[in-house]
Amino acid sequence: AFQTDLDKLSLLASWRFFDMARKVVDLRDACTTAATKSSTTPGLASQLKTWTGLTLDKAMQCSDWARRPLTRSQVNYAASDAACLFLLHAAVVRRSPEALCQRDMSPKSRDNIPQPQNLAAVPGTSGMLDSSQQTCDQEDGDLQAMQASSLSLIRKLLGSHPQFSAGAGCCRCVNAADASTTDAELNALCFVVAPLKPQRRSKPLQDGSHAQPFLVLSLATVPVDLRWLANYMGVARRRLHMATPEECIDVFGAVPGCVPPLSLRPAVRVVALPCVCISNGRLIASTGHPDWRLLIEDPRCALPQLNALSLDTESPSLEWLPDPSKCLQSLDAVIRLCDEVHTSLKTCAIRVIVEAP
Repeated sequence: AFQTDLDKLSLLASWRFFDMARKVVDLRDACTTAATKSSTTPGLASQLKTWTGLTLDKAMQCSDWARRPLTRSQVNYAASDAACLFLLHAAVVRRSPEALCQRDMSPKSRDNIPQPQNLAAVPGTSGMLDSSQQTCDQEDGDLQAMQASSLSLIRKLLGSHPQFSAGAGCCRCVNAADASTTDAELNALCFVVAPLKPQRRSKPLQDGSHAQPFLVLSLATVPVDLRWLANYMGVARRRLHMATPEECIDVFGAVPGCVPPLSLRPAVRVVALPCVCISNGRLIASTGHPDWRLLIEDPRCALPQLNALSLDTESPSLEWLPDPSKCLQSLDAVIRLCDEVHTSLKTCAIRVIVEAP
């Protein structure tokens, strides 16, 4: 929703000259208000399909947006993600104009916080702006240090293994400006399995008592089916979610948008979709630093070795996932069979009741 974007924009230094966005039409609220047309999923792609019949490819949503230059697919996605709002707005205007309403919106993160241009009139706020700026500078410095640490670790790992240290090694760092835009993009997506609630644990020390971080490796053009991923991990879909920016930093040790394809923390479990190893040609991935990219010549060999070195273990620490399409077909078949059995049992129960003396 626009409120989420507004909250993020308010964190920019230039936002201190503004206090709100005026005459905003939140299309998600409008689609929800028009209950007769609202889809079961509040996402943009789902609403666009419901209202216009058009589909929006979200495969690039979780790609590496810190890379420069952006790939053609990323540029097209960013443009279509914004342009489709005009089509959605036009469809809502035609069918349910009463659902549209304009309103002024303020960032939630700035509610009840005096604006910088009015600080002089507020007693006891002298120096507040300077303190806030120092905090932002400190946070930026911490993120830059984390990026530098990630790049240093990857360079150290590549230099410590003969397979990587060779001039034409299967995995090496290249300057982002020199990276080819034709190489397939490898995404490293951070997921967290939320811990079970206390009342749902059968034992005090059950595995579900703690959050479980997962790093999922996939091609940027291949979306990850969360239902299938949760089923593979043996957890309920509602417990699986993408890591928040805070979790990405604190749990995974990486800056959001610059996550390398290896475990930076011992507790992180790394899994990879089969499309990663069967893809033709080279892969390009993040090093954790926006100025450098990781070029991978042989993903099947390089990724397990790189993850094993990062955790200082001889055994491979990367799991290759099964083919999602085959798993989902099997799961759908089981669901259909269960529905058929349920229908048959219901029919038999009705027949017994009707024929009972």
